[in-house]
Amino acid sequence: MDKIFYIPQEIDTPPTIELYPPIGLRYLYTRSSDSRQWDAAGQDFLIFRRYQNHFSFALCDGVSQSFMGDLAARSLGYALIQWLDQITLSQPLESVANELTVFLTDLAHETHPSIQNFTLPSELPPMLIDALEAKREKGSESVFICGMLALPSTLIPYGCLLLAWMGDSRFRFWGANHERTSELGDSFHTEQRWSSKKGPVNGEPHIFMTPLENDKHERTVLRCLTYSDGLASLDDIEEPLSSLLLSHTIHQGLNSAQSDDMSYLEIWLDGIPPYLKPSAVSD
Repeated sequence: MDKIFYIPQEIDTPPTIELYPPIGLRYLYTRSSDSRQWDAAGQDFLIFRRYQNHFSFALCDGVSQSFMGDLAARSLGYALIQWLDQITLSQPLESVANELTVFLTDLAHETHPSIQNFTLPSELPPMLIDALEAKREKGSESVFICGMLALPSTLIPYGCLLLAWMGDSRFRFWGANHERTSELGDSFHTEQRWSSKKGPVNGEPHIFMTPLENDKHERTVLRCLTYSDGLASLDDIEEPLSSLLLSHTIHQGLNSAQSDDMSYLEIWLDGIPPYLKPSAVSD
């Protein structure tokens, strides 16, 4: 099976659970209260792909201070999914990082002309059009986190989790007995991002790789969770998220004075946990 799925930026997507054996997913997309009020597109973009023994994803969060951050998020998300498909997992991490830096720089060269020529909707208020035009020269920007889960196979006996990111979107992951997120280090910095004008900004992409199993073929990665900064309140929650707790967190975010777009993707390596029931199942 080879399926690419993206969550539309123009509408909200409620928490949804799906099964792509053996991988289970839960995802959602909720626009900020301002975007919902004006029926505007959100600036987050979430896309994922399941094929053969691999699952890949990209979560991009457009920078509101740039020109039409939703454009950068969407363009970058599609491009990262294609880049992940071309990665050779056996090469050194340094080589992967260098390849990504070159890829992001080249992507800026390809994308910037379309950003410069993008026609703003005529129905926008004149003051908003003026404000956006003032940002156009800076280009469109987005933070991102992307990754691939390669299940154990003949070529990759212990499987692999590969991550790449710039910016402050979150990624957390758990082994059999504890959370392992600290292994990623203090490397999620708000000022780092991709620009349609410059490519990587304020640093180079961060790369991380770890096997999914140990030499006894016991799972060392069981659950992964990525979300945009609109769901930053989840940072202090360590227990598994029930449907009720997740819905409550979304409600709080919408009613916050700092309401922001909320994107969320949770991945279980061994199917959907028993405390959740799938609302949709794919095979």
